Amino acid sequence: MKTRRFRFPSRARATAAVLSAFAAILLLAPAAAPTFPFGTLVYAAGSIDHPHNRKQLIWTIPSGRWNPKRDTMDQYIYERSTNEVHGCSSFSIGIVPGVSIPEEDWDVLLLRVNLPAGRHRSVSFVDVGLVANEVDGQSIGLQLSGVWNRNLGSPGQFQIAGAANLCDGEFYGWQCAGAVNLAARRFEGWQFAGLANLAGGEFYGWQCAGLVNLARGDFEGWQFAGLLNYAEGGAEGLQTGLVNAAERLDGVQIGVFNWARSGSGVQIGAFNWAQSFAGVQIGVGNVIVDAPVPFLPFVNASF
Repeated sequence: MKTRRFRFPSRARATAAVLSAFAAILLLAPAAAPTFPFGTLVYAAGSIDHPHNRKQLIWTIPSGRWNPKRDTMDQYIYERSTNEVHGCSSFSIGIVPGVSIPEEDWDVLLLRVNLPAGRHRSVSFVDVGLVANEVDGQSIGLQLSGVWNRNLGSPGQFQIAGAANLCDGEFYGWQCAGAVNLAARRFEGWQFAGLANLAGGEFYGWQCAGLVNLARGDFEGWQFAGLLNYAEGGAEGLQTGLVNAAERLDGVQIGVFNWARSGSGVQIGAFNWAQSFAGVQIGVGNVIVDAPVPFLPFVNASF
């Protein structure tokens, strides 16, 4: 009687191989730089601050071999930046902000687990916390927490939090929170929130909130809210909510009350109001202040 050896299905073997490779990276990374714990590298980090384009030069060098006068990738960037030496770890554990392994002024390049919260200089790839994930610099990859996520900015990230996602700089990616999403500066991507989405600068993408969407700069995309959509700059795209407002509209507003100081497009609602508008209003009451006929029921137009 032949005995058949059990073999895992091909999909299971592939999954096991990926998990094994991931574990090997975590276990073998310390050998990359025996001078420092947690598999560190010493690198020169030079940053150039610009209102619309923050660039960071990162060059990894084996520990103990860094020469800031000799080892430079770009002399122009090097001479105009602040060069410091930082530790870098592949893995980190955070207890509370200020208490972590390694210390909070280090960078984490692969995985950080916060039990319940932690803070570091920068985090890349995966950042998971029971309560909070805090990053004093840029964060790239996935931030997942039970309560809140905070960082200085991100060139590419998914932020998912039970309560709030906070970005003190520019953000490119997705924010999803049970209560509030906040990006202090330029935002490109999607925001989903149970209560409110706030963008302090220009916004390009989609805002979806249970109550309020607010864009302090120009808005391009779609705002969808249960109560209020407001674009303090120009709104180019679609606004749908009970109340829609834009300083300048180039698109469509659909709601109970629609307001635009100027612009062009279509307003559809129970009551529509515009100061100077080239387009069509459809509703019970329609007002275009600068039109030859300022008020008309049902349909009003000005071109």
